[in-house]
Amino acid sequence: MASQQGGGGARPKTPRQSPGPMQQASAPTKEGWLIVHETYWKGFVKRHRGRYCVLEGQSRLVIYKDRTKAKVKAVYPLQQALDVTATEPSSYVFEIRMAGDVPPLVLASRDQADMLDWIYTLNAAIIFINGPARHVNCPSQGKL
Repeated sequence: MASQQGGGGARPKTPRQSPGPMQQASAPTKEGWLIVHETYWKGFVKRHRGRYCVLEGQSRLVIYKDRTKAKVKAVYPLQQALDVTATEPSSYVFEIRMAGDVPPLVLASRDQADMLDWIYTLNAAIIFINGPARHVNCPSQGKL
């Protein structure tokens, strides 16, 4: 009789739950060490700091002081980003260009493969969030 009522003993007591949209959004999609070029007035480079960067759920880039993720140094929402491009391929430097008057975020990786992986992943996240029409290097921009 218990099996006809739907509460049979063969079922596990804790139901499986699929991750909801909020849980999926907070899962990191890429993380690793990058050198952050911090700038100040008139674009002069002030500091180059090794920071642990995490792309969280294709919506924001969080920069931590170290791998423990205890101290957040900066958060960059990718909704304001236009694109990610390599500025100096020989030195593995790339930048995230932002909309409006926000200066670009300049980053550097340890090698070319890591730089290209970051550029590809960040551009994919920007296109996912903003759509292809907002992405500067998209070949379909301005076309129907």
